[in-house]
Amino acid sequence: MLGQHGVSRLRSRLHGDYGIRTAGAVALIAALAAGCGGDSKEVPLPSSSGTAGASTPATPEGTPEQAVSKVYTDSYKAARDAIFQPSEKVRSFLAAYYVGEYLDSVVRSVLLAQEQDMVPWGNGIVVHIKKVTVNGAQATVDDCRDASDAGLKSRKTGKLSADTRGTNAQQIVAKLAKGGEGQWRITDVQKYPKPCSRS
Repeated sequence: MLGQHGVSRLRSRLHGDYGIRTAGAVALIAALAAGCGGDSKEVPLPSSSGTAGASTPATPEGTPEQAVSKVYTDSYKAARDAIFQPSEKVRSFLAAYYVGEYLDSVVRSVLLAQEQDMVPWGNGIVVHIKKVTVNGAQATVDDCRDASDAGLKSRKTGKLSADTRGTNAQQIVAKLAKGGEGQWRITDVQKYPKPCSRS
């Protein structure tokens, strides 16, 4: 778990050579933090003054494809809830769903959102998982999500940060790895500029 020194070190990198650009970081956490639904179901957002629930990793159940799909879907809620966590607990809160450099990116993005006093806006992302591929301890999720009603807003003013609002038909490819304890975690997520088709 990050101590205060670790949090300060991460924050110091947000605007340095090791960080990611502000717009990119805010866009990442906007995409993650708005919440998600399975298939065509939307999940409502908490109010900006709400408190986060406990981070509970998905346990292996059903087929490997079902377990991977569940982790991918649940990771959106975990990232959303992380915004309301104390900064020193963000990494441990997210570590059940993300790992490696991608975990670092999500943590940095959450800390930046907290630093800018941003909270989720909109009704949330709608996930449309098209395919889950499992190959041993590696897996890939192909998604065509709708993020047109998802973004970040100022906690104080309630104003939407326009560059954080997503779009419909976003083509997403997420990679996951299975840890020694049997838990799947996201190692990378790529968003492609060309809109995807759900047909």
